[in-house]
Amino acid sequence: MYLKKNLIKFLLAYILIKIITVGIMYNVMPNIFEQSIFKLPDFTYYSSGDLGPGPNIGYRWLIWILNITSLEDYLPITLSIILNIIVDMAWVIFFSKYLKLKTLIIFLILIGFHPYTAIYFMKFSSDIFMKLGLLMIVLSIFSTEQNKKNLKKISNIKITFEWFVWLILISLRNANAMIAIPYLFIKNRFSIIKGSLVTISLLIFLLYMSKGYVDSLRSIDRPWDFNYLERVFDIQNYFLLIVISLFSRILMLFGAREKIYVEGIEPFLNPDGGVNLELYIYIFMGLIQFIGFVYGLYFLYKQSNSKIIFIITIPLVLSVLTVPHQRYLLPFIPICYFGIVKIFEIIIYKKIK
Repeated sequence: MYLKKNLIKFLLAYILIKIITVGIMYNVMPNIFEQSIFKLPDFTYYSSGDLGPGPNIGYRWLIWILNITSLEDYLPITLSIILNIIVDMAWVIFFSKYLKLKTLIIFLILIGFHPYTAIYFMKFSSDIFMKLGLLMIVLSIFSTEQNKKNLKKISNIKITFEWFVWLILISLRNANAMIAIPYLFIKNRFSIIKGSLVTISLLIFLLYMSKGYVDSLRSIDRPWDFNYLERVFDIQNYFLLIVISLFSRILMLFGAREKIYVEGIEPFLNPDGGVNLELYIYIFMGLIQFIGFVYGLYFLYKQSNSKIIFIITIPLVLSVLTVPHQRYLLPFIPICYFGIVKIFEIIIYKKIK
């Protein structure tokens, strides 16, 4: 109820926070990280005019149709800002049902000032469509669980429409397939034939029209193998190496930028053997965001009363096993910070009582 009265204020506050944060990152990125806020390594491929089968074919077609030749142009910046505002404010509205006003304000501030969301706020990358896909899955799960009785009566028109929407989203960002395909199969489980047709057709589309995407899921030859960990940490115990590898990859996914995964830990060590402050920040962010995500996911599970919600962890698990850095956490950041503020809310109000 309180959000309906204050929605415009929340929106304006969010936009103001984003203007400040994006302005900071716009100036910080070239000076500290030696790269533009609009840098997207794969954009050369996406804007090459190659419209044949390959990763994110829908995104490449969209870039071609809109004649986007640079991410610094007004059109892609405007589209990115609009889509990001819609998705983030949708999360605010959704979580307002489970947070008190003061903690909802804290949540708004946290996602508004988050440096990684600021970097991608104006960048029209395919990640935006993964953010949209994740939001739609969560909202759909909560809607479905509230109307379980209607699952057996889903019309062919609705199934076809939902299939078409996810076909578009998967083509725009292939990673959407990891959550959409298993979700649609489970959702249409009361009609095995329809459910199988929906999921198999989407899988065939992914494998054929998005050739090369599945190959990209394979772990790339980076420093973070067992030989590297054995040398850095001076550990020969195989079990400990597995634990350290898993822990390191989780921290990289939940808190680090791509440079750590690509170049290893050495660039973040001081000549005297000490650890660079930047690395401590990544470790801290990794721990906080991981704890927040775990609790946020647990809370969503309890509220939806559905194990289907755990489907959303599939992209994260694959990222941990293959290419773990914070860019792939981007769509999940609202859940991370919801979990953090919910823990904070529980602790504070217990003390007050």
